[in-house]
Amino acid sequence: MPALRVAVLRVRGPHAKPEDAWAWLYHDWLPGSGEEPADHPPVEDYPNDCRSLPPAERLTEIILPLEAREQGEAREEVSSLAPPHVSGSRRLPRGGT
Repeated sequence: MPALRVAVLRVRGPHAKPEDAWAWLYHDWLPGSGEEPADHPPVEDYPNDCRSLPPAERLTEIILPLEAREQGEAREEVSSLAPPHVSGSRRLPRGGT
């Protein structure tokens, strides 16, 4: 994968219903962010071991590649994202840790 800027939305809770998080990212955050999606597919990542955790503790990260603002710009996480209506979401610190 080439170096990209990305927006990362981390949601805590069952993996069964991520539609609210996806909708918030595309319909609420993206239009007001001043960002444009890159020509790369978004992905979901599951950073913890869901087999050993109850559904309420499972994490899903939605990673949305963004257009570079300047030529040669490397991967960078865009500011913390936390949809107000997605149950169990929390803000990510800059840098994603």
